[in-house]
Amino acid sequence: MPKALKQLMVLPFNIDHAEQTGSFANVLFRHKNSLKKKGLPRAIIPNDAKLLAQADTEKNVIYYVTADKRSENLVKILHKEIDIDFRFIDIHTPWNEQFGELFE
Repeated sequence: MPKALKQLMVLPFNIDHAEQTGSFANVLFRHKNSLKKKGLPRAIIPNDAKLLAQADTEKNVIYYVTADKRSENLVKILHKEIDIDFRFIDIHTPWNEQFGELFE
């Protein structure tokens, strides 16, 4: 197994995740038409809601890291209505733009 994968932990999807998923899906489905108008149709809102809810529910998860730039729009919608407890990170954004310069 590659060393980087040893740093990951797969979490089971539990009832508290499911409860939060319902809240997230409710918000996202209400905004589905506005996403389509922006050219961002999301046919997989239930899956997005599950992943985002799991990240929000787990208190030791502070970042949601993904290559799916479009999911940032979902996080922004959720953040307007729900106090989400993680930071979205697009892996295509250089680390110094995400976190700032640590050294000069």
